Amino acid sequence: MGDPCSKPRVSGKEGAKNVPDWAKGNRPYTDENGKEFAKRLMDSKYGEGKWSDTGPGSEFSQIKNGVIELLNEKCRKNKNIEAGISFTAC
Repeated sequence: MGDPCSKPRVSGKEGAKNVPDWAKGNRPYTDENGKEFAKRLMDSKYGEGKWSDTGPGSEFSQIKNGVIELLNEKCRKNKNIEAGISFTAC
């Protein structure tokens, strides 16, 4: 059985940590996924709908994938701390 913390179809490149400097230090809300978090930050910086989410190198994608990597790291740490518990919601 695979690692319950890993996200399918997220390669090392896609889960890159090259989040734009202006977005660093921000954290998603507890009920917010990577896409919603990236949208909130982009709307805040550029105005609602005044930005593009196209392309793997876009700021939107970098923020979204940075959050996925952050959640994966948190999940792996929790898995190590509380062995035996499935973290499928990570």
